[in-house]
Amino acid sequence: MTASGLTLRLSLPRLCERFPRLRLTLARAALGTFPTPVHPLPALSREAGIDLWVKRDDLTSPRHGGNKVRKLELLFGDLLARGAERFLVYGPVGSNYVLSALLHGRALGLCGHAALFARPLTAHGRENLALTRAVAATVADCSGVLTLPWAVARQRRIVARATGAPPYLMPFGGTSALSTIGYVEAGLELAAQSRAGLCPEFERVIVPLGTAGTAAGLAVGLGLAGARTSVLAVRVNDRILANGLTVRLLAHRVISLLARLAGDDRLARARPAPVEVEHGFFGRGYAIPSPEGEAAIARVAAREGLALDSTYTGKTAAAILAARSLRGPRAEGAWCWWFTLPRRGTDVPRTPAGLQPPGWPDDRSKTEPLAAATSPSPGWGRS
Repeated sequence: MTASGLTLRLSLPRLCERFPRLRLTLARAALGTFPTPVHPLPALSREAGIDLWVKRDDLTSPRHGGNKVRKLELLFGDLLARGAERFLVYGPVGSNYVLSALLHGRALGLCGHAALFARPLTAHGRENLALTRAVAATVADCSGVLTLPWAVARQRRIVARATGAPPYLMPFGGTSALSTIGYVEAGLELAAQSRAGLCPEFERVIVPLGTAGTAAGLAVGLGLAGARTSVLAVRVNDRILANGLTVRLLAHRVISLLARLAGDDRLARARPAPVEVEHGFFGRGYAIPSPEGEAAIARVAAREGLALDSTYTGKTAAAILAARSLRGPRAEGAWCWWFTLPRRGTDVPRTPAGLQPPGWPDDRSKTEPLAAATSPSPGWGRS
């Protein structure tokens, strides 16, 4: 049992079926509902000229879905196994990941703190930012990604002074070797759905490439499953963070960690599925809408009724709609679009009213020094 009285989910079923020792060495907080559905997209298939299916990871959680839930289950599992009660999550203003971590942490009875750096804000991002400020116990703002490490370090020291212990530090984008194991399980999940006849064995799985966890984890999971499926990762983040090398290095770190946790040398020899990175749909920058992406958002909404965002799924959809040019000379089978955009549950309001962060001292004398150090920077990120 956790400090909040919630039971940890002590295994990843498909991985643990193959490597039983993982039941003893991995802790996973129960946040999501799996497996997520997979189904065809007939109208978009006709337009893109491929047999296109979608894996609905927007439905990973009735509270706040999206691809981060699989990662957060492992991160919060580790946090709770260590007996921590507070955590610090950081990222750009309007981040889906930061908001998802805060909402799921709140549901677990944990106290979440945030550090945010300035980036362009879409309408969706402004909505996220307002909810983030409402649900976080404290928010530290900084002018850009280069000053973020200092803001995070200062926030940790301040919280430690106020509470007696430093908060558990979440990784950037929710991506670490540990959290990426959630997407190894996801790759095995998709292979199991294919074997059960729920979908074909896909030629390609297409995902957005941000901090590489989804792409790397799927590559490892599909490789372990023996699937004849490659991963096409559409870059949506700066090239220094999102490239083929970062995916390969993370995949090998995940394999090494799994081998150690499972106590099985066979894992160390595992070969990830092939990964190809597509750079042509990034546009002018992270979180900056692109003409191709905005056009794809409208076309997907009209054809399939799926709502997309400008930062991740819109640019991925633009690549899908250009599939004829990405296919190459050989004939290809079905494609699976791994749909990563969070879907908020009905218990999460669209506005901050009624959201309160748990677990932060009510005594103003304890919060005033922290509030002064984490007051919003003027002129940006307001909503």
